[in-house]
Amino acid sequence: MTSKERGIQRKRKALLHAEQTRHVAKTCRYFGIGQASFYRWKSAYRECGEKICRFQYSAIDDATRVRAIKIYEKHTQASAIDFVDHIIGKFSFRIKEIRTDNGHEFQAKFHWYVEDKGIRHAYIKRVTPRLN
Repeated sequence: MTSKERGIQRKRKALLHAEQTRHVAKTCRYFGIGQASFYRWKSAYRECGEKICRFQYSAIDDATRVRAIKIYEKHTQASAIDFVDHIIGKFSFRIKEIRTDNGHEFQAKFHWYVEDKGIRHAYIKRVTPRLN
């Protein structure tokens, strides 16, 4: 059993224990976790269930409509940076600008990485998902 599987099993046991005892504070004490972590696990389990959550990153060229898609298990700046490297290798043309929403994965570290590659990074207007 991998460490990831052990972690999932531990979380599942904590959620089951809380459901049976109907007492979150005692469950958290018993498993040695904070209540914030417990509720984060609970909401993630409610969203994803047994399957692992996955995040899709996609890029579409405005001129040619060429697309690139890649799936990640984590929604982080490291994933976004890896996706930039993926599209630079996939597209046969030079990328001049990348437009993103204001998500946490596209903040400082991502922004400066893209700028260092010689690509302009622009944020779309807030509350306008149609531009995304």
